[in-house]
Amino acid sequence: MKKRVGVLGVAVVMGCLGAVSLFASGSLDGKTFTGTIAPKGQTEGKADSFVFQNGQFESTLCGTFGYGKGVYQSQPKPEGMEFTAETASNTGGRMQWKGLVKGAVIEGTALSMENGQTTEQRFKGTLQTKKN
Repeated sequence: MKKRVGVLGVAVVMGCLGAVSLFASGSLDGKTFTGTIAPKGQTEGKADSFVFQNGQFESTLCGTFGYGKGVYQSQPKPEGMEFTAETASNTGGRMQWKGLVKGAVIEGTALSMENGQTTEQRFKGTLQTKKN
């Protein structure tokens, strides 16, 4: 019985490790997308840049409100590269990001949780190309 539990335990751990490796950090590194972010339901947004660097995600607009960078995870999907991230502010707020990069386009949602309120934002942008 102990042998079976030991083998089963190893199998479960290996399965979990395999699942974790599907969510690779850093696969979008070096990419910056410029676009907009707006509250859900609004068509006019504010200019923003979405930066992936060194395994971290950053919204430059949210940075002006005290939000820092956060680790991101990504996973390839048939329709593009899906990613998630969480960023925190210096005042205790949090933002949960979920999006899809399809070619040169990024789109997704960000849930902002601050002062007991949750607000959903929509963001989109296009890949910024480096000029030589």
